[in-house]
This record gives sequence, C-alpha cells and structure tokens, in this order.
Amino acid sequence: MSIKLLPLEISARIAAGEVVERPVSVVKELIENSLDAKATKIKISLSNGGIDSIEISDNGVGVPYDEAGLVFERFATSKIEHIDDLDHISSLGFRGEAVFSIAAISRVELITKTHESDIGTHLIVQDGEFLSQSPIAANTGTIFKVIGLFNNFPARRKFLGSALAESRRILSLIKKYSIIRPNVSFEYHQLNSRSFVTSGSGDIRDVMVEIYGRDIANDMLILDKSEFEEIYPGTIVEGIVSNPTQNKSNRSHINLFVNERLIQSKSLSYSFEQAYHGFIAERKFPFGMLNISIPFDDVDVNVHPAKTEVLFHKENLIFSLIQKSIRNTLLEKMPVLDVTFDNNDLYMTD
Repeated sequence: MSIKLLPLEISARIAAGEVVERPVSVVKELIENSLDAKATKIKISLSNGGIDSIEISDNGVGVPYDEAGLVFERFATSKIEHIDDLDHISSLGFRGEAVFSIAAISRVELITKTHESDIGTHLIVQDGEFLSQSPIAANTGTIFKVIGLFNNFPARRKFLGSALAESRRILSLIKKYSIIRPNVSFEYHQLNSRSFVTSGSGDIRDVMVEIYGRDIANDMLILDKSEFEEIYPGTIVEGIVSNPTQNKSNRSHINLFVNERLIQSKSLSYSFEQAYHGFIAERKFPFGMLNISIPFDDVDVNVHPAKTEVLFHKENLIFSLIQKSIRNTLLEKMPVLDVTFDNNDLYMTD
C-alpha cells in the first residue's frame, strides 16, 4: 500500500478513541472544562448511562459568540498560548482535543453565554460536521448536550457496559471531583431522579457526608497542610483520610490529585496504603483523598490525551512525603505505634 494522508473522518475517530473510551470520559472532560471556566454549580444528567445522552450545565464564564465555533476545532484552546506554557500547566484542560473528539463520535448541542453578552449562542455539530450556529436566550454559563455517543463508531460502542455499569462509573467520577472541589455544588441526575448532590459549602467533610454518611465522615481525619520546605520546597500535602477503624475491601476509594488534577498512580496509591501498615488488617484498605500541591514545572501532565497519567521529577520523594503526611496524622490523632522518620524514608522501630 502506498503512503497517504488519512481522511479527516478516519483521523478524527482515531483521535476520539484515545480521548473518549466510554461515557465517563465525556463527563470527565466536560466537568474539567466547567471547572476551568470557574463554575461554582455543575449539573450532570444522563440517559441510559450516558450512552443515549449526557447533559452538563454550569454557571461558568461562558464562551463569546465569535469564539464559540472554535470550541469544536481540534487543538483550539484558551488554556495555553506559548510553547513555554507546557512546562507549567495550571488548568485541567489544555490539549484542545476533548470537544473535537466528542463531537466526532456523537451529536453535540452547545448553548453558551458570557456575562457581558445580552444573548447566548446555540451550536449543533453532528459526527464532526458543523451544522448550525444561532443566537438563543440563555443564562450565563454553558450547556453541553451529547447525544448518541459512538452511534457512528459501532466498533467502540459494542464494548460499552450496561447502562447501570456506565452510570456507576460516572457517579464515582463525580464524587471524586466533589471531594477535591468542595466549594463547587455538584448535582447528578439519572433517570430523572436526583442521585447525588453537594452543597458547595467549601467544607470537605460535608462532601464526605454525602458520599459515606455522617457517622463515617465525622470520624475521618483531616490532614493539615503539611509543608516540606526543607525536603521539597513549594510542595504541600493535604486532604482527608479514614481512621484505622475504617476500611474498605478494595483500593478504589483512594483518590489522588496533583494540583487538584485527578491522577492514577499505582506507586502513590501504594504509598497511601503503606502509611497504614500496622494500623489496619491485611487485605483491608484505607480510603480518602490527598492533594499534592507541587511546582508546576516539577510534574508533566502532557503524557496521554486522557490526562490522568503524569510524570514526576521526584516521584520517590513524593512517595515518601505521602507516607509521612498520613502517618504523622495517624500518630497524632490515634497513637498506636512508635514511628521514626528520616528525610527520605519512613520506617518503624521496635
């Protein structure tokens, strides 16, 4: 076969396959857009587990009429401007691929309005093809409606789970973001019923009450901001964690964030677990949330289109800091063991 450029239809679906794995991927990208837009209220509604439709509305800053069409262009973004910006990314989104990818494999309707505008903008894109843009009455903020996900991509659609399984993934994700952003009110609807709501009070314990119930939430331990200027300048570890009497049967309730970005890291999850060594029974797992605030140029978030994998300049040191932060809190608030630290490692003494 001769070498040739792929048609846009094919290349768009290849790109979409990296960004959008299932309905929860769409929800993640759109929630991150809402948070970047400084929204304080985010509402998520699903039909058939998000397979038939996903609607996410927010009260963020919105998009001006003359820029709204660019939302659907690949590599169009307001998050970065110069190549040097890639070394210190502070926003959750930045690649300019998410909405382009979503629109390539579904029908997307966008309604958006800025505070400065008297009228909103309504755009419709179907399978990557721009259909219309028109003025519409709207409140300040943005509404994204995604209809018929993967209808034109049956090879991917057949790998989706049941509506119940997909909706559970989405609810789990929403809970994670509600923990790291307790100042944002999240409202989740499935089958026209309100399934999960947070107040946006700013109190992380209020969010934990909604997720785990009042008794468990009240007994969880707040990690005071642990600063490590001498060991790792500019790095702060904070969060909320289970006490040793509380545990789960798996590690899925360990939530890790870096600069308020949700990440996946087997190494750092293991560090979280190991901080409880000697405090809880084997094959039982702690739970909670940690946010590591770290200098932006010490972490590379431009690793994968999904943006959940990151690279650290000093991962071993962060591993140690997580253990120390949790372990110090456990010893201070629930003293059980005698523990000694040095600057790099945590170890127990007899």
